[in-house]
Amino acid sequence: TESGESSDGHEGDSAASENPEDVSASSRRQGTSGVAPLTSPEDEGSRSTLARRLEKELAQLRAERRRIQANLRSKRRRWLSEEKYLRYRMRKNPERSSSPESLAQSMAMYWNTIDKKKREILVVEQSIREAKFQEATLRARLLECRRGCSQAPEESSTKDAAGTSTSAGQIQGSAEAAEASGGDDDSGISRDRRSHAALGSSRLVVRNPTLPAESGGGTSGPPLGVEERLELARAEKHRKQMNLYTLRHHWLTESAYVKYRTVSAKSKRDKTGGSPVSPSPKILEGYRARYRSTVDKKRQEMLALEQSIRQAQVEEAQL
Repeated sequence: TESGESSDGHEGDSAASENPEDVSASSRRQGTSGVAPLTSPEDEGSRSTLARRLEKELAQLRAERRRIQANLRSKRRRWLSEEKYLRYRMRKNPERSSSPESLAQSMAMYWNTIDKKKREILVVEQSIREAKFQEATLRARLLECRRGCSQAPEESSTKDAAGTSTSAGQIQGSAEAAEASGGDDDSGISRDRRSHAALGSSRLVVRNPTLPAESGGGTSGPPLGVEERLELARAEKHRKQMNLYTLRHHWLTESAYVKYRTVSAKSKRDKTGGSPVSPSPKILEGYRARYRSTVDKKRQEMLALEQSIRQAQVEEAQL
């Protein structure tokens, strides 16, 4: 057999992520780490320190996104078709790959691996969309910090009934983890609802260029300029567009929903090292029943999101 063929499915793909699910988690950590509010709103030194930290995080997040994008392009070129994959193999090792036996082995490897690679590409594409959103929110926060605002809206905390503080980054991460596991059909819209409160103050900044003073009687600093408000408006609109995209992708048709649940279950088994098993007829019927009982509600949610996005576009144009 051709040496190294068994590991071919992962050759050259390590730059993006050894485990594509980790790309999304990595981008979330880049976007949410070390961004606590200032302890002293009037402390210019603390504000300057926060600005430098945000600049560093933004640069790291941008570099990580570009690295992932470069590897995604390589992955797409290599796995777009059987012909392109065989060309890649022949360029890598012309002497051995040109023999009929090696070509047959490469073809078999392609068809045994292509489904997994397609799922990995989808995960990486989603992680890139998340990274772009987080770059936008970090840029908006950096602009606010430079203008002298005392607390970043994207990381303002909400409290549940028990008084537990939860940041926007934690909310987003937990919701997306639930969706990746395939265990929660409502994760797309629930992520939107749960992050709605945490991001509410960013919408307040967009509509009200002068932030209200924090409790304690201090002022919030100079009013935000058009550029800062535009950054916030675009970040909020992009978040809604991502949620709408997810809902449409999962709930467009019954077959699309069943495919989404099936692929999610397979991805979960792959991650845990389980053997691929097709869902039983009973499980498939459960998926279909779930779709039929929920699709009307999801369509209403999509209509509401579409209306909200149109409103955001109008507000953005007015800025």
